[in-house]
Amino acid sequence: MANMQPLGQTFKVDVIGGCFLTSVDLFFAYKDTESIPIRVEIRNVVAGAPGQRVLPHSTKVLETVDINVDEENGSVPTTFTFDSPVFVQEAQEYAIVLMTKSTEYRVWTAEMGQVDIQTGEVIATQPALGVLYKSSNDSAWTPAQSEDLKFVLKKAFFNINRLGNVTLQNDIIGEAIEYSDDSADNKGVAYGRRLRPNPLILTNSSTVMRVKHIDHG
Repeated sequence: MANMQPLGQTFKVDVIGGCFLTSVDLFFAYKDTESIPIRVEIRNVVAGAPGQRVLPHSTKVLETVDINVDEENGSVPTTFTFDSPVFVQEAQEYAIVLMTKSTEYRVWTAEMGQVDIQTGEVIATQPALGVLYKSSNDSAWTPAQSEDLKFVLKKAFFNINRLGNVTLQNDIIGEAIEYSDDSADNKGVAYGRRLRPNPLILTNSSTVMRVKHIDHG
């Protein structure tokens, strides 16, 4: 079985307050012919290189049938849409990491000093203040300082001025308990569960009380 030989591209978030990533576009020149999928993750960065911590909801796997290929100029994207938006913090570095057991996948990159195959112009700057990294074991990473992965990151836009309706409903839990007091108006039925032994936790010199009880809210 072939080992994972990941490819990583770091980037820095320049959005004030951070943002939520919804998807990433990658550009493939070749793909696997034996139906071996490819996985994309967003990871933390340690000492400039991709780390081991994968951001929540940022793992996406696509089968070969879902990979678009463009051998000529890399203009056709393949979109990896995350199952849920992925939050990235302002001024922090992260890494897009591609992982597969196939050796047939090829992605488009840009190299400093070379001619852009689409525009015909010489590539003079690197995008997103990032670096392309290669690895044979997902642990030790080798930088390709003059090369960068071609990618497009997409972020979510939230319309905070739009009002919505939320419906909340309390389901009946526990057993029915009749209650009443001296007032004729204060009678009824409540539903609940008995408290466990010692359900209240207090700490000396603290105003915080913890409650150990299912569905207490």
